[in-house]
Amino acid sequence: MKLWSELFQSVVDMEYDELVSEARKCYERIREFGIVYKGDSDPKSFVTGLAVAAVATDRQFSVLEQSFVMDVLGIDDDVFFNYICETDETLVDILEDIIDTLDIEAKSEIAYFLSLLCACDMTVAPDENELIRRLIV
Repeated sequence: MKLWSELFQSVVDMEYDELVSEARKCYERIREFGIVYKGDSDPKSFVTGLAVAAVATDRQFSVLEQSFVMDVLGIDDDVFFNYICETDETLVDILEDIIDTLDIEAKSEIAYFLSLLCACDMTVAPDENELIRRLIV
């Protein structure tokens, strides 16, 4: 899909500091949608869980991905690893449960956020790629 390729290429071309800055702004915009997951009352939990699940697929993540998420969320190692331990669902699990309830604006913002997260090390798992494509179609 051309749209996804163009979106991903635009963020891959960003410098690290620009990626962090864009991801922070995106994080705040997604929080403003008020999306909650499985009865959690805090939208921040949804976005944080989304970020951690995006980089910690199968509990595997690079040092760069860890640093990026920590920079975006403003957290330290201990908090990051607590989120890893608490996040028992994959990105696909989280989004599959809510994707059909999101409006186009929320889907677009989440797709952009995920592309920023993926761009930090330029890897996207096939199931995540398909899910991001569903968000932007």
